[in-house]
Amino acid sequence: MVIIKALMDQGDANSTRGRVILAMLIVQDLFVVAMMIVLDFLQSPSEHLIIGIIAASGKAIDFVAATVILGTRVVPRLLWLAAQTRSEELFSLAVVTIVMGTALTGHHFGLSPALGAFLAGLMVGETEFNHRIVSQSVPFRDVFVSLFFVSVGMMIDPRFVASNAIILLILAVAMVLLKFLTSTAVVLPFGYTGRTAVAVGLGMTQIGEFSFMLAKQGMDAGALSETQYTLVLGAAVVTIILTPLALEQTTLVDSALARVPGMRRWFGPHIEPLIFEDTAPLKNHVIVLGHGRVGRASPRSSCVTEFPCSSSSVTTT
Repeated sequence: MVIIKALMDQGDANSTRGRVILAMLIVQDLFVVAMMIVLDFLQSPSEHLIIGIIAASGKAIDFVAATVILGTRVVPRLLWLAAQTRSEELFSLAVVTIVMGTALTGHHFGLSPALGAFLAGLMVGETEFNHRIVSQSVPFRDVFVSLFFVSVGMMIDPRFVASNAIILLILAVAMVLLKFLTSTAVVLPFGYTGRTAVAVGLGMTQIGEFSFMLAKQGMDAGALSETQYTLVLGAAVVTIILTPLALEQTTLVDSALARVPGMRRWFGPHIEPLIFEDTAPLKNHVIVLGHGRVGRASPRSSCVTEFPCSSSSVTTT
């Protein structure tokens, strides 16, 4: 939530680095689900551990598969029917019902309600009404984000933080450096520029919100002691505070890495050559930037009038 809010504030949510960060966050959260399934069976007898993990994994796969099918075939149709009523209340109620229903169904399958709500967001986000839903849910998002951080703050003991400040700081710095190095190293081989890789690395330095649930489940399963849980929680909060500040230092870090011997080929300024094409000037033509619901309809209506027309999707890098 924090990194997405930071990207939106900087206008980079739809940029190349924003999309890469979002993709990596999704993969990271999916791996957390697998780890939560394993933790569920840590206290089971060893002879039933493998069977339990396979059964829980099967349930998770079935739930995700059902979510994909519903998200591509059923949910868009339901939202379209709700939109046809021209009732904002009914449309909002339909969205809330889909999200809450998916969260409760996920809980029934043995998954966390947070994961169910996450998958519901993926379903709704693939519909043509995603921008409308986002605009309506922004006030609720801000309220729930505030409640989330208030609840996290209430779980931290200030006396424990004061007595273990050095350990917390060392743990937080280790987390930030490890995640920055691994995230940057993963992005570079895919052909992205060093600046994009640095931005992704800095954006991925925080410990995700799902880690709080994972740590709590680990403590309940006996894998973590209460002291270790509090240390992880405190260090995670530090990384969350540092991430928006770190993301603003992309240019500085990119320039610093470019001065390291052998790093110039990946980092530093990258100048793209300009390519000029000899094209005949167009007259009486229409150019549509964007390919949403309105963008798809506009070229069709323009072509009816026999104007040359083309459409393009624009993203910022």
